[in-house]
Amino acid sequence: MLHLVRLILLSCLICFSSNGYSFEKELKKVKVNFYASETLSLYEFVLGLGGKGYSSQTLTEKFYASSFASDEAQKQLSRLNSVNLSYDYHFNSAVKHRYNARQVREIMTMIAARSDSLDDFQRRSFGIISTKDHKVLFEVLSYFSPIYHELFWQPSQSFLQKNIKALTSRAEEIQFEYYFNKVVNFYRSDWDKNIPFEVYLTPIPFQSGHSLATPQGNLLSVSFLQGQTADSQLSIVFHELAHVLYVNQSAKVQSELEDAFVGSDSLNKNMAYQLFDEAVATAIGNGWFYQKINGELDKSSWYHEPTIEKQARAIYSQVEKSLAHDKKLDNDFIAEYVATYEKNFPSSFRQVKHILANTKFLCDADKCPEDAIANVFFSKLPLLRSFSTSSPLASAEKQEEVLDSISTQIFLVNDIAQLKVLIQRLSWIKKLEPDLKANQILTNINENGVAQIILWKSNIENFADAVELLLSLGQIEEMPKLLQI
Repeated sequence: MLHLVRLILLSCLICFSSNGYSFEKELKKVKVNFYASETLSLYEFVLGLGGKGYSSQTLTEKFYASSFASDEAQKQLSRLNSVNLSYDYHFNSAVKHRYNARQVREIMTMIAARSDSLDDFQRRSFGIISTKDHKVLFEVLSYFSPIYHELFWQPSQSFLQKNIKALTSRAEEIQFEYYFNKVVNFYRSDWDKNIPFEVYLTPIPFQSGHSLATPQGNLLSVSFLQGQTADSQLSIVFHELAHVLYVNQSAKVQSELEDAFVGSDSLNKNMAYQLFDEAVATAIGNGWFYQKINGELDKSSWYHEPTIEKQARAIYSQVEKSLAHDKKLDNDFIAEYVATYEKNFPSSFRQVKHILANTKFLCDADKCPEDAIANVFFSKLPLLRSFSTSSPLASAEKQEEVLDSISTQIFLVNDIAQLKVLIQRLSWIKKLEPDLKANQILTNINENGVAQIILWKSNIENFADAVELLLSLGQIEEMPKLLQI
């Protein structure tokens, strides 16, 4: 099941100058290996169908348009509802606002990629999740295995093998490792030179549609459409490598950069920080790298979401200048980046579409099931980057966790006792004198530019109404405000 074409890029670049030698000496050898794994592709496809992960929307649509989209298939997918793949572990909690954790779903992705078959994947992953969940998951995967093979994998083989050869040839021609080394230096990343990048190609046997790329550790899972050029594909790969290098910064570097954002006087600093990883990766991969290997900037869209597209293009010259002079991310870079963001989006800290893009919920678990909130957000919001839920609402520890966040803080409150607890932490609530019998929304923006939203007498049933009301406003006031649902 595992097809391998390996590209080994060896870099032993010692560039001498009058001042000594450049950073290339520090990373003498870089390996980038290209693979195609049916096991990984099947796993991601099924999780995407079942709402447990991400896969190409094009594959999902093609499946539901096929004769395989039967009642039995839907029944099998519904079994995934009971499978828990979303719990995670944190390996660096020293940096407050960086996500330094890995979900079990992502660990399973890495195991799938390195498995020779579905049976091998089943054996290697046993013990990672509960025995019951593991059994259900692999029964569902086994059901969909012949379906995926017939619909997508087999029709893609000729294209897939030609594509890997084209990527291998082009990467060798452009000396991919040279650009990689420059970006390692820029990010100040702690990448282990002995660990290769493994790029797994998931085929989409169509000329148009929705492609996807996600990094997990040193693994990149990338789906490409037929007809995409090698340069376009390598730019996407490079974009994802930038994410990996950002994640692999040391705690010291992460803290330094975070302090630069947190210490800014701009009320847009949190929005700018939350966009930083994606905007810089886009400017580097889809902008700088593409320009270097083509001689001109890509005239097509760099990113599908307008906010990131606009910010990435706005900081391109800043990124290009830093890479041209072998500069590294520092406080000055952050200050200029925030200033650019503020110019592009001067009131984003008040605009609802930006405010709801990154949220933390505090509620009682039975009042805000995460899947239900996700469904509302995905159906209503024009933009969604991250959200999480914590419970119970009465927990002082959980309150502190949410109130310390730079994401928008949302509280679902249903009784007087809970409201009194929050009033002790958020004195601005008293000023509004909420009607204790009516469904209401209380909003405020704190001194750090973080939006705080209290949904009084709300539950998941009327949560969608609250989201629609907020979106209809366009923006919220900086001062405390009370709205009737």
